[in-house]
Amino acid sequence: MLKTKRVAVRKRSKLRSLPKPLITYEDMYGHEMCERERNVVLPLVREGYEESLMASKPSIEDALEEASENCFYGPVPVDSVSNASAREVLYDWNLPSLMIIFHSGDLDSARHYLVESLHNPFAPHAVATLVIHEDMVKDFMERVVARMHALDPKIAQHPLFVRSLARLRNINARIFTADPNRVPVELSPIVVLDATHNYMNDGPTGVITLHTYRTPEEASQLYLMEPVKYNSVSVWDEDTASSYEVATLIDCDNLFVNCANVNLDAMQEAFEEGRDEMRLVNGYHLETLTILGKRRKLAFPVGAIII
Repeated sequence: MLKTKRVAVRKRSKLRSLPKPLITYEDMYGHEMCERERNVVLPLVREGYEESLMASKPSIEDALEEASENCFYGPVPVDSVSNASAREVLYDWNLPSLMIIFHSGDLDSARHYLVESLHNPFAPHAVATLVIHEDMVKDFMERVVARMHALDPKIAQHPLFVRSLARLRNINARIFTADPNRVPVELSPIVVLDATHNYMNDGPTGVITLHTYRTPEEASQLYLMEPVKYNSVSVWDEDTASSYEVATLIDCDNLFVNCANVNLDAMQEAFEEGRDEMRLVNGYHLETLTILGKRRKLAFPVGAIII
């Protein structure tokens, strides 16, 4: 009996000495991953443009109050919202990305990149526009909303983001925000359904616009509604071959299939010289090719299969 107890104590001692796992259950399925500290990026001020205060300093209280009526979680009190002024500054997009999601795509990975963009909307390669099938919106956005947390104050209080919020009162669109029981509406990331960026600002807005499609052809054309010049497009679809078709329809040089923000520098020389070339780099298939006279750089995980 005594021997058994000693063995049990020894086992418990070993368990206590195990190192802390690098990735925990909460990291994968909880909110902790989104709440980790990150270095947020502020929007790019257009070169040579001098900042000047606007003649009027609009309050955002009324804008938020009206916007909350269309909020995913319903009306939200805005008593804590303070007046804020917007500066009349011109800003440039910072290599924005277009995301297109199909039914068979890796939704968890796509959602991860989208949530990252929501909380760091002015960062290079952040998603500016999401295109998704109309019958996927409810379930997909419920999961996105569940992972939203408060924006960094440098983002939430930036005049550009404040201006976007103020102009939401003019948009008759559905707005997705974090649960107001967890995050005050004035600090929440924003996804706007069926509205374009130029309704909110001339340049980056700090929010993500969402458009729905019914057919693949429609999915590849919805981006034309936006005033944004996308630096890259990420297509989330199990059928990798269909992404080549998307490459011919969308006016964008950089195409990511079931991935995002992959470094394409290794293909730049071949791209500029007009050579078709393929390489395997860090687990990704990188390719430069010409499709119907259009030059493209393409990347997808090595495990993906072209059907």
